[in-house]
Amino acid sequence: MSCEKFDPNCEGCRPAILDPITGRALPKDHPTVVAINEVWDSAPREEQEACWRIWVKNGRDTADMKLMQTFMDKVQARAAN
Repeated sequence: MSCEKFDPNCEGCRPAILDPITGRALPKDHPTVVAINEVWDSAPREEQEACWRIWVKNGRDTADMKLMQTFMDKVQARAAN
C-alpha cells in the first residue's frame, strides 16, 4: 500500500469500517462492510479517488467533498434497504 497514489486494486485504498467498541476493523462479511463495498465497487473511479484524497490525504478540495458526499449518499441509501 502506498499513501502517495490511489490504486483501485489496493486493499488499503478501500473504505474500512471500525467497531466503535473494540476499535478493530469489522469483518468482510459484516452487513455494513458488505454494503459499503458494494457501493464502492460500483462507484466511478472519480468518486473513489475523491474519497481517498479526503480520507488518506486529509484533502479539503470542494469538488472532492461534493464527490464524497455523493458517495456517502449512496452508502446511506444502500444501508436503508
